[in-house]
Amino acid sequence: MKATELRIGNYYYHPIALSFERMDDIDFISSFIEKFEPIPLTEEWLLKFGFEKVGESFFKGLEVFTDSGNFFYGLRDEGQMDLHLEYVHQFQNWYHALKQTELTISK
Repeated sequence: MKATELRIGNYYYHPIALSFERMDDIDFISSFIEKFEPIPLTEEWLLKFGFEKVGESFFKGLEVFTDSGNFFYGLRDEGQMDLHLEYVHQFQNWYHALKQTELTISK
């Protein structure tokens, strides 16, 4: 995981605390980035972010689909552009870039 991939609000795994954390301070993270781990993107995380599962896809204004447990965003109507999203922070950044809003955990 690189500090340049992260934004305020991204989630990451803190192995010392054994917990998922939400980044609030880029300078702090940049100083200790080697101690943190990316969170694998899973169905559980998509549901936490408020996506609804319909068949093998997930929807929340955009479609995210799976292929053998891997998550992709695709613009299939406009060609075969697939974007493989492996980690939660990548997914958060992608969603923010497209929707101009933060993904937060639904309670």
